Amino acid sequence: MNNSQNRAIHVAFGLSDESGQYSKYVATAIASILLHTQETIIIHILCDDSISDENIDKINQTVECYGAKIIYHRIELPTYFQTLDSIKNITIGTLFRLFIPEVCENIDRVIYLDADTLIQCDISRMLQYDLNDSYAGVVLDVYKTRRDYINTKLYKKLGVNKDIYFNAGVMVFNCVLIRKEMNLVDKGLEILNVMPFLPFADQDILNILFKGKIVLMDNMYNYQIDLIASDIHPNELDKKGILHFSGYLKPWNCANTQVIRYYYAVMAQTAYVNTIDDMNTAMSTISYNFHMKYDLKHALMGRTEPSNKIIKILCLFSLIFSGEIYKKVQRSLWLLRERVKLNYIYPFKI
Repeated sequence: MNNSQNRAIHVAFGLSDESGQYSKYVATAIASILLHTQETIIIHILCDDSISDENIDKINQTVECYGAKIIYHRIELPTYFQTLDSIKNITIGTLFRLFIPEVCENIDRVIYLDADTLIQCDISRMLQYDLNDSYAGVVLDVYKTRRDYINTKLYKKLGVNKDIYFNAGVMVFNCVLIRKEMNLVDKGLEILNVMPFLPFADQDILNILFKGKIVLMDNMYNYQIDLIASDIHPNELDKKGILHFSGYLKPWNCANTQVIRYYYAVMAQTAYVNTIDDMNTAMSTISYNFHMKYDLKHALMGRTEPSNKIIKILCLFSLIFSGEIYKKVQRSLWLLRERVKLNYIYPFKI
């Protein structure tokens, strides 16, 4: 790698896109980076063969329009992982982040971002944190998640502390140290193979492997917004950091008109939108996607994606009960799920 590439800011996304609809969201996140960061950016797309030539062309056009560079890394997961329970409840592309230190072999630091993010700051600031003795720069998961879901026997048995449990949707990987001390892919997939019922899959893996060696960044770099649980105030969308729509609903399948307008204004800066008809096409699936994600009928019929039954039940209950009762039901269902999954946790040496 030449000197200019070493000085560049490297940003990685994971992408698996069987439907062909998800790539434009990655392009939107990329555009939001390039609109706010003047330094040289190199985008790394960790992907499988599901990404179409048309989508590759659109992403390339978006990146090149801003004078940045892009590199694609083809990732192959072992076939037996497709049958794991945890795989059924997450997007395959999220596992690709485990490959970042391996495929970015000559790069010191890489910023990883989920596709459901909008970047509204200069991301070069994220590289100012001292990670010399740490595997990653991270932001804590929201307090509610840590209190209700991580403060349980399951995570205590795994040695995961709720007070430093981080969200893996935005991370700065110290690839040098990770490569020196472990093979992140082998370690991560080993854990997933032994414990396939981890509630948050690869996020749990990273919390297990990186515990004691993280640097906490300002939460502005992973400002997490749940489009199910709360109304969105305009000030939240104007945060000068990184918006992360980390809940079950996303800007492209939610019912919040303010968020939809805000999000698609950024998508309009990508190669996916050149005409009014392009925007109409991009937005035309919102109502359908929301219907499939969250309405009463599909919750009852069990056709909601993903296949996680807890989420389906919660979607139904959120439509029936008041906020306080819903929170109590949500907590009770999660604890029931955890008691069942504890039976599958085997002794495991990290």
